[in-house]
This record gives sequence, structure tokens and C-alpha cells, in this order.
Amino acid sequence: MAYVGQQQLDGYDATVRHAIKRKKAFDKRVLARSPREVIFQKGQLVQFFHSNLHNTLEAKRKILPKWSIPHRILERIRNSYKLETLGGEHLSGEFHARRLRDRRRRRNGRDGGR
Repeated sequence: MAYVGQQQLDGYDATVRHAIKRKKAFDKRVLARSPREVIFQKGQLVQFFHSNLHNTLEAKRKILPKWSIPHRILERIRNSYKLETLGGEHLSGEFHARRLRDRRRRRNGRDGGR
């Protein structure tokens, strides 16, 4: 009976070690791609990614912009943000930081948004 219990503990230990190893590899890959945490400030102008256009096979996704017009950060909730339009109208729902990007001017002087 003790032998079976020890085998279960060894199996669990191997699973945990493997999970730690995979997490380390994942974190290394993520940090190489984006080495910093992105935190937006209240009042900052951002654009959000239209993920509904990304996951469709409709032809309209080819011509519609994937990034929204500029919106203002209203509030931060952990890794998500509440947004409002430039006119002050609140948008429903929360937007995760992965779907947001800072709205800056491009190097050629053109506006980053549409």
C-alpha cells in the first residue's frame, strides 16, 4: 500500500516539475516578444482591436479597420479597462489590455487611427 502511495506522489512531483519547466519556457518566449507590462493611465487615448472581425470568414473583414477610433481610458480594473468615447459616452463592457494599443502618431506624421 505504501508503494502505491509513493508512486502517486512521484507522479504528482513529475507533473509539477514539468509544469514549472513549461511555464519557464512560455514566460521566456513572452518576455522576448514584449519585455514589459503595459499599463494605461486614466485619460489616455487608446484604440481597441475588433476581435469579432478577426474570427470570421466574412468578406467585410478584409476592408473594415481592425482597430477602433480613439477612445479614452475611464478606469482600470486589474488587466482590463473601461473606455469612453471622446464625446464622453461610456462604452459597455471591459476591454482587456491585450486588445488595447496606445494611440500615437506614426513616424511619417500620419495619424495612427482612422
